[in-house]
Amino acid sequence: MRNGYEGTGFKEKLKEFGVLITFIFIAAFLSLVTMNILVFPVSLFAVKSSSLFTLIVKILIILSVLSYILFRVIRRIRISRSEEIPVIKAFLSSLSGKSKTLLLSILILISLLIFFLILFFAVRYNYIILYELSQ
Repeated sequence: MRNGYEGTGFKEKLKEFGVLITFIFIAAFLSLVTMNILVFPVSLFAVKSSSLFTLIVKILIILSVLSYILFRVIRRIRISRSEEIPVIKAFLSSLSGKSKTLLLSILILISLLIFFLILFFAVRYNYIILYELSQ
């Protein structure tokens, strides 16, 4: 049974592939332009003032970890209040029963930290290419 969207002849197949290839090229071009607009200024800033960039990255990593922990605590307090459980009792029960969640959260945070560090070092030590591009 023939599908209405499938062409049988060579011209129809060429049209279908042409639309697909055009979409791929447009997506690649937009991705390239977007990354040049977003990443290149950040990379140039990282090269020109690396100590300030390092400080900003450290502060952002610490703030993201602290905000995640704060979000989890506030969420737990709201859940315990909606269930009318005393906060202290909910906190103690979550310490004993939620050790897997805590370990998983720590593992996720460490993974994110490793990812950000790899990204940071990739941007920081990529100064030769950026120097050549800026000249």
